[in-house]
Amino acid sequence: MIYTQHYESPLGGILLAADDTGLTGLWFEGQKYFARNLDAVHQEQETAVLSEARRWLDVYFGGQEPDFTPPLHPAGSAFQQEVWALLRRIPCGQTTTYGALAKQLAVDLVFVAPDDPLVLGMVDAMQAAGFATFGPNQAAAIIEGSKAFSKELMKKYHIPTAKYEIFHDADAAIAYIKQENQFPTVIKADGLALGKGVIIAANLEEAEQAVKSMMEDKMFGESGSTVVVEEFLTGPEVSVLSFTDGKTVVPMVSSMDHKRALDQDKGLNTGGMGTVAPNPYYTKEIADTCMETIFLPTIRAMQAEGRPFQGCLYFG
Repeated sequence: MIYTQHYESPLGGILLAADDTGLTGLWFEGQKYFARNLDAVHQEQETAVLSEARRWLDVYFGGQEPDFTPPLHPAGSAFQQEVWALLRRIPCGQTTTYGALAKQLAVDLVFVAPDDPLVLGMVDAMQAAGFATFGPNQAAAIIEGSKAFSKELMKKYHIPTAKYEIFHDADAAIAYIKQENQFPTVIKADGLALGKGVIIAANLEEAEQAVKSMMEDKMFGESGSTVVVEEFLTGPEVSVLSFTDGKTVVPMVSSMDHKRALDQDKGLNTGGMGTVAPNPYYTKEIADTCMETIFLPTIRAMQAEGRPFQGCLYFG
C-alpha cells in the first residue's frame, strides 16, 4: 500500500510518499530530494495529495521539534524520525525565520552552512537581526552558487581556469560540443546541485544526454537551466578550503577529494566518496603558486566586483 501526504507552509510545497517498508519519496517545490520505488500513478498525485509537513517546519523554526500527529505511517516514531531528518535538509527560503529562532536561543555566533542558505542570503538576514555571523553575504556567495559567474570572473581577472562556454539553450550547447569534438568533456549545471551537478561525458552520446537531462528534463531543477561546457583537465585533484576576511587568505590543510562513484572513477559525480588530507601532490611550491595566481587574485576580484567575500572559500 502507498501512503501519500501533501503539505503546505510558507516555505513551499512538500510531498511525502511511503509504503509498508518506509519512506519512498520526498519532493520540495517539485524537486525530488529522495525517491524509491514510486510508480507513475503515485508520482502524479503530487499536485492532488499535499499541510502538515509545512506546519512541522514552522514549529521547528519556533525552536521546537515537530508534533507528528496523526502519524503519516504505521511504522510510527522511527519512520517519523526518518521523515524529519530529510525535512531538515530542505533549503529554507525564508531566512528571517532563523533570526527568530536565534533570538529565542540567545546565540552568540551564527555559523551559516552549507551553500544553499548562503546563496539565499541567510548571512544578510542574521546580520540584519543583530547577530555576529560567519559566512559570505548573498552578493559574495554567488561565487559558490553559480558556476557561470565563477567562470566569467576567472576569465575577466585572468585567473587560470579550463576553457569553457556558457549556454542557456540545449541545442546551442550540443552544437558547440559537436564543433569542439573533444572528449571527455565536462558539462556542469550552473546552480547548486548538492555536489552532483557535474557530468564527465566520454563521448557525444553521453554529452547530449547530459545536456538534455539538465536543461530539458530538469534533473537538477532550475540549477540546470544554464550549463557550462568545459574542457576536461587531467591530473591530481586538489581542494583547499581557506578562511578570508575579504583581503587576506589563510588556507586550511589541503585535501584530495574523490567525487566519482565506482572503481577507476567510472561512475557519476557524488557529494564525495572520500578524502585524503593533506594532499600528497600539493607541495609548498604548488601552494605558493596557487596563493599568488588563484587564491589572492580571486579574493581581489571579488573586492573589485563590489562583492567582498568573507568566510570560508572553497578552492578546488
